Amino acid sequence: MNHDALQAARFYLSRNRTAEARREIERALADNPNDANAQAFLAEVLLVDKDLPAALAAAKRAVGMEPNGTYPLFALAKAQFFNQQLNDARATIENALRLDPNDTDFWHLLGHLEFYQEKYPAALTAAERGLELDPESTELLNLRSQVLIKLNRSEDAAQTLDYALNRNPEDPAAHANRGWVNIEAGKHDDAIQNFREALRLRPDDAFAREGLKEAIRGKNVLYRQVQRYFLWASKMQEKYQWGFII
Repeated sequence: MNHDALQAARFYLSRNRTAEARREIERALADNPNDANAQAFLAEVLLVDKDLPAALAAAKRAVGMEPNGTYPLFALAKAQFFNQQLNDARATIENALRLDPNDTDFWHLLGHLEFYQEKYPAALTAAERGLELDPESTELLNLRSQVLIKLNRSEDAAQTLDYALNRNPEDPAAHANRGWVNIEAGKHDDAIQNFREALRLRPDDAFAREGLKEAIRGKNVLYRQVQRYFLWASKMQEKYQWGFII
């Protein structure tokens, strides 16, 4: 891929300017239509634009050009995940890990897949396998904390997030996750500060915005009882939630 175009595309994507990012990628593909990495990057931009079928098609083209390429496989697994092709995403991730078991991006993606399917112990295993390879990965630390919350290990989650924030105080995801841990602990004022900091760093963060609403609501004693129930219920697998409700 044209390195100047790639650098420009990443700059635009980091600022959510996807139209400009696609223009730079198209410029690179005009120079080399068979550039697998350019097709993979196009898939990632299309995912941000929520053009899911087009993203999947671009990722498949990338893998067709470079079947064992790490980046094309990563783009394909992400596209399959967002297109709800979960079995295919798992197969792609497992294939990539057979090719390179030390790639933390795939352990991170596998952890998210397990988390999404409410397989929390498996998600924790994936996160910790990745952290063995890169102990300071903020993405993996955030994933680990989210899983620990679901496993009712809030104290461990808090310690994980404190470590992540010590390593990277400007990480909005860590601040947002810390806010949810503080809600669990009944520390709503602290949670409000966490979510406000997350939104200062990333104003469009829906996860932090929802957390801020919950933290403010939780200051109401009556609402707090309802909040505790929903936090507890969210840790149960869906089939057990319905069983309890019935």
